[in-house]
Amino acid sequence: MNTKINNNLNITEGTSRLPNLQYSSPSVVSEKDEYMNNYLNKSLEIWNNGFVSKSSKKKALDYLRSAYYQCTKMIRDDLLSVPMESRQSKEWREKYWSIPDFHYWRKKHSLLFSSYSEIVKEIENLVELRKAMKETEVTPSQKIVSKEQIVRYEIEQSIHDLMIKRKTKYLEGVKLADQFGLDVSVTSHLVTNQYGTQFVRCFYYLFGKMTALNTIIAVAQKHKENQGGK
Repeated sequence: MNTKINNNLNITEGTSRLPNLQYSSPSVVSEKDEYMNNYLNKSLEIWNNGFVSKSSKKKALDYLRSAYYQCTKMIRDDLLSVPMESRQSKEWREKYWSIPDFHYWRKKHSLLFSSYSEIVKEIENLVELRKAMKETEVTPSQKIVSKEQIVRYEIEQSIHDLMIKRKTKYLEGVKLADQFGLDVSVTSHLVTNQYGTQFVRCFYYLFGKMTALNTIIAVAQKHKENQGGK
């Protein structure tokens, strides 16, 4: 069902592809998932505002790598929580020694660690995000409040207000065609940090592909110009 919210955004509420980190084993539930969220948020902040230098792109990827490390550390810690005699099994050894570096994660690893389904979903999202970041070009800009920051604030504030009203933590496939004039959508996850502050984490998609917000704005502006808009 399409719902009208402020800033003239038409959205469709659904279920999110992003997981709420809840694991089957109590031993992996700790502050490390908060660290993961913190690294991911920092990475997304840089990416959505645009890579203004090679160092900013590297910093975003480094934060993403740290988020991945926290995910895999949760798996390792859980594997190490079993008695010593259980660590001699072939299955245990295969899992423990098969956790790859971030850029080597493949579908076979998702299958191998399928018992950690929620962590694997988060890792797969990080892998997709890494690919999108690697493909994003560096575009130097002036140090002013950017159009990207303004648009992002308007969108995320609107989605946050709707989430609170609907009492939901997830929205998937939020349509932003009215905002951009293109096939743009956003998947949102309402996050609460260790201080109790709530904020919205958003992943933007252009024609179904995860894309940085500043890139979407640039494409939309070019499209508008080609259509004879101002």
